[in-house]
Amino acid sequence: METLKELLLKEQERLEQILEKAKVRLKDAPQGKLRLSSCRENVQYYHCTQGARKNGSYIPKEQMELIRRLAQKSYDEKIIRLADKRLSRVRKLVKDYDEIANVYQREHVERQKLIDPVEPTWEQQIA
Repeated sequence: METLKELLLKEQERLEQILEKAKVRLKDAPQGKLRLSSCRENVQYYHCTQGARKNGSYIPKEQMELIRRLAQKSYDEKIIRLADKRLSRVRKLVKDYDEIANVYQREHVERQKLIDPVEPTWEQQIA
């Protein structure tokens, strides 16, 4: 059975891979953002960049590749923000995970002989 710490380390690795993949895709992303507008059951796409018109410039459907890349960029940016936040929480949990065992380990050797720890240490489990 896997321990919680092992699961946390796997989750940390998974989140790092997600972050790396999203960051690589963002390197080739076009500038600006995509804005969608509905007009009589049709969707219209606008490319919003700095210095452009307030609502952005219309993107014809023939430029579907640009539309997809702008949509992907928005998605990847959201994933990066979320994965960064979650990864920092997981790293903190992993770092703090061994605190209970560390309380025992920080005690003087002679005091350790007098204490019955609430959870056996790795050394006690092996012996």
